[in-house]
Amino acid sequence: DDDIACYHKYANFINNGNILDLGTGWGKSMIALALSNTTNLVNSCDTGIYPIGQGWAENEFHYENKIKKIIKDFDLPNVNFYRIAAELLINNTMPKIDLLHLDSWVELRNIDSTVFLQKWIDKVGEKGYILMRNYGYGDRQAFTDSVDRATTGLTKLETMGLITIWQK
Repeated sequence: DDDIACYHKYANFINNGNILDLGTGWGKSMIALALSNTTNLVNSCDTGIYPIGQGWAENEFHYENKIKKIIKDFDLPNVNFYRIAAELLINNTMPKIDLLHLDSWVELRNIDSTVFLQKWIDKVGEKGYILMRNYGYGDRQAFTDSVDRATTGLTKLETMGLITIWQK
């Protein structure tokens, strides 16, 4: 699928880098980014609210255990998973981000999330990549407008599948 090709392409533009995957969901982006270039460290975070709501996991602990099992089953020593909200993770000390992947979630889709997005984009290093999944879809207009405001001055590179990519 085009999303997987996008993750592979951009994860291989950096080596020994720091990737931040906001919105782990069921783990597709986390797995693809980690397997695409094992020299990179992938930090992925999600509270699990949506997968739990969809019946994929019974509760937050079950969700965390399922993601940790995926990490173990795919032998991904280059992945750190955090079952916390992105708003809490931003306050942790984190090295410069070389690639930021953000999969829009329900709480971002219908509000002005410009300030939230800008805080994360500010943590991306010079020449780093910002991958926004589900940008430009009609049912996510507030998210799209927020991304447009937060990426002002960045270079929009392309769209692959459901992901639009900017470079800082």
